[in-house]
Amino acid sequence: MQDPAPILRVRNLRTYFHADGTLVRAVDGVSFDVPAGRAVGLAGESGSGKTQTALSILGLLDTAPGIVSGDVWINQTNLLADLDAYCTLTLNGNPTVKKEVVRWRQVHEERLRAIRGRLVSMVFQEPKSSLIPYRTLRQQMRETLNVAQAPSDDDAIHALLEDLQFAQPRRIADSYPHELSGGESQRAMLGLALAGNPQLLIADEPTTLLDALTQRRVLDLLQKLVANTRVALLLITHNLAMMRLLVEDVVILFGGTVVEAGPVEDVLTNAPEHGHPYTKDLLQALDPSATLAATPLNTEKNLAGCRYFHRCRLKDALPESMRTRCLEEQPPPHPVAEGHTVACWARSDA
Repeated sequence: MQDPAPILRVRNLRTYFHADGTLVRAVDGVSFDVPAGRAVGLAGESGSGKTQTALSILGLLDTAPGIVSGDVWINQTNLLADLDAYCTLTLNGNPTVKKEVVRWRQVHEERLRAIRGRLVSMVFQEPKSSLIPYRTLRQQMRETLNVAQAPSDDDAIHALLEDLQFAQPRRIADSYPHELSGGESQRAMLGLALAGNPQLLIADEPTTLLDALTQRRVLDLLQKLVANTRVALLLITHNLAMMRLLVEDVVILFGGTVVEAGPVEDVLTNAPEHGHPYTKDLLQALDPSATLAATPLNTEKNLAGCRYFHRCRLKDALPESMRTRCLEEQPPPHPVAEGHTVACWARSDA
């Protein structure tokens, strides 16, 4: 059977922040696909680039003092096409960025306006700061439904809230954000994201504030959405147990780069010996008795070579020639099984 066409296609996405003569490579050459009817996960520790990748995809960093480049295709539209004409990066000497912010926003926003809230929606990490404080949830949901040209009557709003496991949908709909608990706010944010029946849903830690039972129900709802409506789901989380439950493919990020990608069973469940050492460390971190490197994540370490070298458990056993290569050349993704790639010189035949 032919694989479904991706709703989201990300190629060589780079997000660099420029401040005080320093360039922070928050996202550095990330590529992946999210097909229709499939759930894909972005995993990695805090600071690995997961949320910055999502914000870059949706154009929510366009006024930042930096540069977003690469290709982000949603269906047939490349959201970043030709935007490099309005933003240039110079790496010689002190890094500098020149950006025509007004023109960048005009071109970018025109493309985004056609897809945000219709083709793509996002559940943010901090729902309290994403909801409009002076409007009831009913007002916010009705506006979203009207934009999507979907039924926006009270019955439609209450039905959506019931799907999100609210026992009193009318009370919730008439509540202001400050009247909702953290868990209720999280589910309300999910309701707003789903109101327009998007083709792509980006969920950034969608169950962080929920109790275990409600978390399970929300995960069930997301699974049904993917299976029944063919929505493409991009799940962002550091919770590997959730990844195993919900996604079919996983992309592991470290230091803004993709270190491993493939079917979730190959990457996280079977934990093959040919996997990336960082993935193995993430899995070991689930064991409270495990001893792991305490080196903080630093996106500016070893920019020329493998970002993970300073933590790598393999480096001391490698021959000197390979250690030099790890330090001087960034490893590209190498296939280690069907649909499974690892960016590690020690796992490569090259």
